Amino acid sequence: LTRRLQQDVVAPIEALAGLADAVRRERAFERRAGRSTIAEIDRFNADFDALLADMQRWHDGFVAENRSLAHRAAHDPLTGLGHRASFER
Repeated sequence: LTRRLQQDVVAPIEALAGLADAVRRERAFERRAGRSTIAEIDRFNADFDALLADMQRWHDGFVAENRSLAHRAAHDPLTGLGHRASFER
């Protein structure tokens, strides 16, 4: 019973905690939780995966927007050429 509890309950929860830590530290939003034999833990993993997918889309959007803003800040909107500060550098 103890081995089954460890294998089916504790190990998946520890894996999910490790995944959450990796996502927080490394911004590894593409990682996903594994499947579980226990329905409640499997649903929790699926919800966590959906949350990670949302976070990945938001993060990708923020990165793209930051690149766009950086480009617009350094280039003339009419000609597309770099600003004077870029030229002088």
